[in-house]
Amino acid sequence: MYGFCSHPKHSFLVYELVERGSLRMVLSNNEQAKELDWKKRLNVVKGLADALSYMHHGHSQPIVHRDISSNNVLLDLDYEARVSDFGTA
Repeated sequence: MYGFCSHPKHSFLVYELVERGSLRMVLSNNEQAKELDWKKRLNVVKGLADALSYMHHGHSQPIVHRDISSNNVLLDLDYEARVSDFGTA
């Protein structure tokens, strides 16, 4: 998260733009899925594992996501994974 803004009627969270969208979107698009070779897939899994490890063990108050799915894994242009949707965390 880059920042937030709070107003009496609305609150806004500002996040990084993650260009490729969700892992589910990439895997369900034949052209994009072909670009996701095994090396890139392994990189996605490693990034996701690093994120979960940080959330669970990286600081004094662990964060439990409760809904890890391909919809909640976002990919940037380099296929680096980002965990999203902390609405129920």
